[in-house]
Amino acid sequence: MTRAADSSYRLSIQFMVRFVALSRNSVCLLSSLLALSLFLLCVLNQLLAYYIGLLSSRFFVALVSEDASAFKRVLGEAMFLIGAISLVIAMSDWVQGMLHIHWRTNLTNHVHSVYFKRSNFYHVNNLFDKADQTPSPELDNPDQRMCRDIDYLTEAVSKVFPILIISPLTIAYYTWRVYQVTGLKGPLAAFVIFLFGAFANVFLATPVIKWTANTERMEGNFRYLHMNIRSNCESVALLKGSEFEHQSASKRLMAVVYAQTKLVISKFFVQLFRGLYDYFGSIQSNIVIAIPIFAGSFADLSPAELSGLISAYSFKSIYLVYCFSQLVDSAVSVSDIAAMTHRVSELTEQLALMEEANGTSLRSVSSSVTGADSQGSSEGILLEIRSSNIVCPKSGELLLRKLDLSVKRGDRLLITGPSGVGKSSLFRLISGLWQSSEFQCYSIQTDRIYVVPQNPYICDGNLSQQISYPSTSVRDLDLAVLEKLRIDHLMDRLDQNDLSREISPGEAQRVSIARVVAQEPELVLLDEVTSCVDEKMEQVMYELLQERVHTFVSIGHRTSLERYHNCRLHFNADRTYLYSRMDVNESI
Repeated sequence: MTRAADSSYRLSIQFMVRFVALSRNSVCLLSSLLALSLFLLCVLNQLLAYYIGLLSSRFFVALVSEDASAFKRVLGEAMFLIGAISLVIAMSDWVQGMLHIHWRTNLTNHVHSVYFKRSNFYHVNNLFDKADQTPSPELDNPDQRMCRDIDYLTEAVSKVFPILIISPLTIAYYTWRVYQVTGLKGPLAAFVIFLFGAFANVFLATPVIKWTANTERMEGNFRYLHMNIRSNCESVALLKGSEFEHQSASKRLMAVVYAQTKLVISKFFVQLFRGLYDYFGSIQSNIVIAIPIFAGSFADLSPAELSGLISAYSFKSIYLVYCFSQLVDSAVSVSDIAAMTHRVSELTEQLALMEEANGTSLRSVSSSVTGADSQGSSEGILLEIRSSNIVCPKSGELLLRKLDLSVKRGDRLLITGPSGVGKSSLFRLISGLWQSSEFQCYSIQTDRIYVVPQNPYICDGNLSQQISYPSTSVRDLDLAVLEKLRIDHLMDRLDQNDLSREISPGEAQRVSIARVVAQEPELVLLDEVTSCVDEKMEQVMYELLQERVHTFVSIGHRTSLERYHNCRLHFNADRTYLYSRMDVNESI
């Protein structure tokens, strides 16, 4: 985390603005009804607590007066009130839990709607600082921010919400009741001490907010390391990398422990002040009650009546102090809310910037796409690149100079060249994952172009869903295609919703070709899609592509691929290229 990020993690105007913005995306009709229900239950709880608080004085008077009938009557009322307030508390907890669930659902759905729009999820996970080309620390672990941080935030808000909505009412009421007994001095003393506590908490909460956010960041890094090991456990085991990974995990753990230690230390001072404030509050209530007694305001009352009066008004003054103490005691929860608000807001603000940039980018290229589409329909050009440089957006490195390329219907283009010269980068630019002012691409609509990445993606689903991906509607399986690709045995796992751990890299590449065949796009971009299969299976895969797709662009290193293509684009290490048509007989 940078110093700039540290300095912004505090209780400030920025926090309030961000919190209001997130709240707007969390509220719906049902959550509003739940919030209203919780408010009414809190009011009812306070009324019942008030009457229960007065019971002790009535018990005291009945016992001192030795009035058995009065004692039984008060006892009956007490049993009823205890049952009623227990039911109200249970209902309040239930509504509070449901409010947390609905707030989390609404906010997460809002973030998802932008995160999964276009390719925002790709860009937000590939943010880099331009200065040193390291992952941007201000937006670490977007997955954790959407999962844990939103849940943590909405749960903390749901717990503090009842205190914040009911405290103004209870404070106003008990201030008036205490004022009736003690005059202005009693409520004024309580307000002065509360303001002191509030300002002290703002000061003490700043390091708590900072280290709460920092701890979450370190936890996310620690979890990501273990997730990466789980995803690549076979490679790590074959490389005998257990000792290296052990040391890496220990370093991440120490970073978590350091942040947690700082958080515990910062919370110590908050808890120390909280204890001092709470216990001083109990003394303060006695001082408030003593004011009218020593002033002789109740000199005409009998000892029993004075005892009952003291008990009743002690409850009111103590409850006033308790209402203030609840607000002060919420400092830790408010600190957690502030930390999570800043972390979640950083994600939503970055996504909003991406949406704005995407909108500008789409408007700027819309005419080019439309023009290319009409040109493609008349001249058969599906993809055209005009005098464009291939530049890596992360480093600004020039990979290829002044590329001119046209792909027509029926072209089967093979792109070759050494590693690291920009072959896969060209696909990223064509698909729009990378944006560059030096790259001018005119193509058919992107939904008619299908890209098969170098690392085949196996989604969360069975074989039918794998073949249908990315469509959410399941396609019928072509058994003949599955048999040719030798993945028909996966049919037996149709009920298995997670094939990613069972499928081999070669099977994954064959599944990716089955997807292409099932969808029959107009143009396919293939990035080393046969690197994990033998030449015999490679022949089967490309013969299917020639039969079903007709036009495709392949990246590859094998000379055996030449027979399936009719033109070649070779990238040289000196950032130049060579385009040539291949002999028809050679490519058959």
